Amino acid sequence: MEAARLDRRRLLLWIVAWTGLSAAWFLGDSDPLAEIDLAIARLAAAELDWIA
Repeated sequence: MEAARLDRRRLLLWIVAWTGLSAAWFLGDSDPLAEIDLAIARLAAAELDWIA
């Protein structure tokens, strides 16, 4: 984060958005790889206190 000069919250929001979009593409193709993106999104959302 420091090297990229990104705010932690902004980076986490970007991760949630990107992995959500990526998961949607995988789900549209019925690809089980969507679970990887969804797991990463859950981790980022937890860091944002969006989920318990």
